[in-house]
Amino acid sequence: MSSRIRGRAFGRRRPNSSRPGVRLLGRGSCTLAVLVATSVVAISPAAADGAITLYRSESACETLVDYGVGLQGDGAGTISVDGGPGQVVAAYLEWVGYDDVTPNDIAPGGDRADSELIVNGVTVTGIQPPGEAGYAPSGLPDDWYAWYADVGPAGLNLVSGSDPVTLEISGYDSTGGRYNNGASLVVVYDVSPCDTQTLVEVRTGVDYYWEGLPDRGGFSLPIVYYFPAVAVDRVAKFFLNHAGTDFAQTECRGDALWLAAGSGDVPEQIVTNAGRFTAAFGVNGGVEGLDDPFGGDALPCTTEMNPIPDVPPAADHPYQGGASEAPYRVVGFEKTFDPEWTTIRVDVVIPAGATWAMFQLESESDQRGESGASVGGGPFVITLPGGEVDEGNDVPIDVEVTKGVAAAAAGPFVDELVTMPGASVWWQVTVEAKALTDAGDELGDVTGVSVTDVLPSGLDLLTASGDGSYDPSTGVWLIGDMPKGSSATMVFETSVQVTGEIVNVAEAATHNEDDIDSVPGNGPQDPVEDDDDIAKITSELVDVSLTKFVDGVEGPVNRERGDQVVYTLNLQVDDMTDDGLVLSDVTGVIVTDVLPPDVTFVSSSGHGTYSAATGEWVIGDLAAGTEVSLQITATIKADARVEFDNFSQVVGHDQPDIDSTPGNGPQDPTEDDDDGVTVKVPTVEGETETPGDTGGGSIPATGVESNALWFIGVLVLALGFDLLLMSVSIGRLSASRVIRRSGE
Repeated sequence: MSSRIRGRAFGRRRPNSSRPGVRLLGRGSCTLAVLVATSVVAISPAAADGAITLYRSESACETLVDYGVGLQGDGAGTISVDGGPGQVVAAYLEWVGYDDVTPNDIAPGGDRADSELIVNGVTVTGIQPPGEAGYAPSGLPDDWYAWYADVGPAGLNLVSGSDPVTLEISGYDSTGGRYNNGASLVVVYDVSPCDTQTLVEVRTGVDYYWEGLPDRGGFSLPIVYYFPAVAVDRVAKFFLNHAGTDFAQTECRGDALWLAAGSGDVPEQIVTNAGRFTAAFGVNGGVEGLDDPFGGDALPCTTEMNPIPDVPPAADHPYQGGASEAPYRVVGFEKTFDPEWTTIRVDVVIPAGATWAMFQLESESDQRGESGASVGGGPFVITLPGGEVDEGNDVPIDVEVTKGVAAAAAGPFVDELVTMPGASVWWQVTVEAKALTDAGDELGDVTGVSVTDVLPSGLDLLTASGDGSYDPSTGVWLIGDMPKGSSATMVFETSVQVTGEIVNVAEAATHNEDDIDSVPGNGPQDPVEDDDDIAKITSELVDVSLTKFVDGVEGPVNRERGDQVVYTLNLQVDDMTDDGLVLSDVTGVIVTDVLPPDVTFVSSSGHGTYSAATGEWVIGDLAAGTEVSLQITATIKADARVEFDNFSQVVGHDQPDIDSTPGNGPQDPTEDDDDGVTVKVPTVEGETETPGDTGGGSIPATGVESNALWFIGVLVLALGFDLLLMSVSIGRLSASRVIRRSGE
């Protein structure tokens, strides 16, 4: 549903009677923030030291007002609460400063203790938040503490109903009367009926920051609020109560408010610097929204919205020109200042599709920055530009989301798919605005539809095409309005970069109407809802290699007929490629080793099972990084060829191999999933010297190798030819002598 926020967004208070305190270099200051978000979806609390959540309402017609007063010096002040826009739902008083010595001492390392104020004559005992939310080391002689009390209808009931009320506060007795800085009052009102429900979160705590401290460089802890995405830009109202701004400054000691907004992972920080006395710059998309936001008009600092950066942001920063280029920026502010206490409201544009907003405070080190402490919680109001949201309709709707994955752009799209790294896969998301319920009742049109589909790690987005628009940086698919009975589709082409299971979730993030059977943006539910769906891929890639030996060597080996030989097959499944890609386990592994006809099978041993009849070595499933082996013992037959080979190859497994194809036979260049060995035996009578030839002349079996026999034969032939030539020469010589004698 849509609405406008009602009631005052910022409270007034009477000037208090507190006296100026002693000025101390590096003194602390403190901040309080509150969130109110227009949506029907629950808000998630920020998880950070320095704050705890006191109050959070979901999908309610509520707004709130923030008041503040300085208590510096005599620990007294007055807060005037205006008549409210409705009945008070909750009210919290929070105060921050040095140790309150009235109840007992809480020196560092000591027990936690309460603090007491007197409010309208009633003793109000403040509770110190647990952990770092209630205590902040300052690096000064004294540290900072925070307390809170429920003064609303559920507590002391000092603030209730809708009538004006004045709170007279006294009794804050800090150490030496110094830095009992101030108090804030947050009042939550019921503004029913409303057009759009809101989310309200109130936090408390203390976080001290100063550029002179060695730990954080002068920056506060991030203050983060979470909210559902919508399809349009909105204006958020962020409230801060800040302690410690020096009311006696004679030169500007600068501070700043930085901001960012987005979806997905929240950065650890949005501002940093190069060291003390250097200017800060934005990181992770952070931009400076307000320069010198705290303090009064009489001080030498002047507040500036969205200033040009003093130094360039980080090199990878998307908005080099600062907030003026960013989709989030400050569009207005209002503040009041008491000595040592500032209450400020900041109006910030939150871009479409954002699910979180972050704020961080800076003590500007290049200006001897003012110290400060943030009271850790307060209101944050999100509306659409102009403060209104389109109203939608009262007819129920039903939004259904389906998702599938395919190995080709044309599909078919299925719930699960097996693929491999480097392959392209297509994800299809379809959103349907149902026209009728299962019972046949008519449903309404849907407005303001958006879907979140953040691609998981391991996928690179190549293209996104379909209805509406998709922002890959946020994962938000903006559809807009959908008439009943219509549908919208978006297809993402991605490249797979890793092995393993990858699950991709799509969910309706926003729409302005109430769905009959689901809540947008609430994540996977049990039982499941129909406005979200998943598809998944299993990316597999293996490297299976095979090596073979005969009698422990690669061969060839020389053996005699009747000898036994042992063939050893080693199969290895690698777990990682040379360039670091993690490989998969392998399933369904089968190797063939058909023994040659020259041997007789004797036995086999090793992993899996081997059949001599078929030559199949059935291995099954193997984890990546595993190596297994098989030994086959065989006897060389009496009629074995003089040389014979034995070839083995991986012929099957369920996953693609990175560098070979099972069962494809010997390849050139060779693959690593096959191997072979050679055995040589001497020739016998009736054999030729050609391996495998059983015809030809006979060479006696002498026990020497056939190569030696060949050499001896050649030698004999050569000697015989020489003897023949000698005989012919002698005959000719004898004949010549006979002729000469006859002539004589």
